[in-house]
Parts: sequence; C-alpha cells; structure tokens
Amino acid sequence: MSDERTARATLTAVAEPGDDFLNRMIDHCGPEGALEAIRTTRLPQGMSATPQEVRRLDNWRIRLIAAEPDQDMAVCARFRGRLHYFPGRSLCCSRKCCVGRDTLLEFLWLTLP
Repeated sequence: MSDERTARATLTAVAEPGDDFLNRMIDHCGPEGALEAIRTTRLPQGMSATPQEVRRLDNWRIRLIAAEPDQDMAVCARFRGRLHYFPGRSLCCSRKCCVGRDTLLEFLWLTLP
C-alpha cells in the first residue's frame, strides 16, 4: 500500500470522517506517513498529540487489520463506480464540508453510473 490513493482509501476505512487529529497527521506527513503512524502506533516525528489522540492510533490500528482497500476499490471498479476523495484541507470541493474551525471533512464518496 504505497500509493497515495490506496493510503487514502485505507484511512477512510479506519478513521471517522473529519477527524481533526487525522487531518493534522495528513497535513504533517501526508497520507502514507499517517498510515505508517497508525501501523506502528507511533506519532510522526515532530508531531505532538494529547493522550486521547495517541490512544486513537491504537483504535485505528485494530481497524487497519480488517481494512481491505484493494478489495474495496476492486468492487467499486467492478460496478464502474468512481471514488472521489476530499482529503482534508489540501483539496477544496465545490460543496463546503466545513466542521468547526476551518477543517474540511476527509471522506470517500462513491458514485455509480
């Protein structure tokens, strides 16, 4: 799982949409770095977090074990669907998806023909 698309699909499967801590990790080290932090349950170098946020890494790692992003993307392709990623603050969509301050939701949107 080294490409950004697969990393984002995996993050969508393990964390709740709009999670500020995950968005901060993605901003700090990119989706692949955030996924590695979850896999190792270690904060990315140079990033701080509250004890509650650090515990989320453990919860996400449990979900990571069951995540099958390649299979999810294959099912989508089988039905000629398209995956649309709205990755936090790094991409602005036409619909404003703001939660709280200036945080955009990170979510996966599936459309079928």
